[in-house]
Amino acid sequence: MDIRIEPYIHYNDAEIERLYRSVGWTSYLRREELLKEAYAASLMTLAAYQGERLCGIIRGVGDGVSVLYIQDLLVLPEYQRRGIGSK
Repeated sequence: MDIRIEPYIHYNDAEIERLYRSVGWTSYLRREELLKEAYAASLMTLAAYQGERLCGIIRGVGDGVSVLYIQDLLVLPEYQRRGIGSK
């Protein structure tokens, strides 16, 4: 399985919605514009891709100096248990 990890720069509503729905995190999707703003304000967001398919994401928030908190770590169910979250 060829998975690449890279910064998530271009927010895509459809792929984010698909990922959140796949793991049952639908409360985030009630206010999709708020979620988009949260991503923009995150300190770092990394995405896992197989080809062009988003299969996982991790989003870090914090103060930018000494605190980094992992807010979201999601992996599509069919890609779970393959070490993507650990990467």
